[in-house]
Amino acid sequence: MFRKILVYGLPLYLYALEALIRTIGAIHTETVLGPTLAGAGIGFLLEATDLKPMKLSPDVVAALGKLDAKVYSEREKRLVDFIWLAFCLSLGAWMYSLFCTFHPEAGPVAYASLFIGCGVFFVSIVLSAVKENVNA
Repeated sequence: MFRKILVYGLPLYLYALEALIRTIGAIHTETVLGPTLAGAGIGFLLEATDLKPMKLSPDVVAALGKLDAKVYSEREKRLVDFIWLAFCLSLGAWMYSLFCTFHPEAGPVAYASLFIGCGVFFVSIVLSAVKENVNA
């Protein structure tokens, strides 16, 4: 239950943080498209960290049920570990895109914040699609 609250509430938490930062920095709303896209992408990544139990025969499932155990794919476990790394890097990219929103001259290009947001969003969509197809 707690995990679902974290997952489904993440966009709201990120929006609240962005609103606070916009208020403190007196930033206009239209300039935060990059951080908003990055925040949406981060939400996709968090959802992709859930391991799916493998499809097994009914007798194996019954035996595992007695032990209160589940079996997961090693390949999916490695992918989820990579998704966690991407999640942490995406948080850093989100923070940098917010920084670029406040100081556009600090980014390597004029629209650094937007490019970062689009990049995080694209990577999260790709990783979510890959995760859906693992063991499918």
